[in-house]
Amino acid sequence: MEFEISGAIEIEKSSLVICSEGAASGDNLESALEACNDAIEEEPTDGDAYYFRGVVNSQLGKDAAAEDDFTSAIELGANRLAEAYYWRGVSKENQRKLRDAANDFQKAAELKPQWSAAQRKVAEYHWALN
Repeated sequence: MEFEISGAIEIEKSSLVICSEGAASGDNLESALEACNDAIEEEPTDGDAYYFRGVVNSQLGKDAAAEDDFTSAIELGANRLAEAYYWRGVSKENQRKLRDAANDFQKAAELKPQWSAAQRKVAEYHWALN
């Protein structure tokens, strides 16, 4: 027995999907930020929503807001925990909080030892970690 399906099937994307896609692509960041806000409103304990909003805020140059989002992502146990530490470190670095940034880079490297970007940041900030 064969079935033929024709026509378009529309699937509504969740706010979190739109938020994550915007964060990954860097396109239409204001819409992505709005979707991230919606995702957090819908599920305020979802660490991934905070992580993606942090990425969007970082791309928008909103480092203090990004730092807060990555902190929430870490506290809520986001799936991308090493990445949340790393990007929080970048946000702190941009705000000249260098010792705090170094600690975040080190934590990212501990969680994901094979991640060369985190390892490079640890090497760069070795002076702050001793």
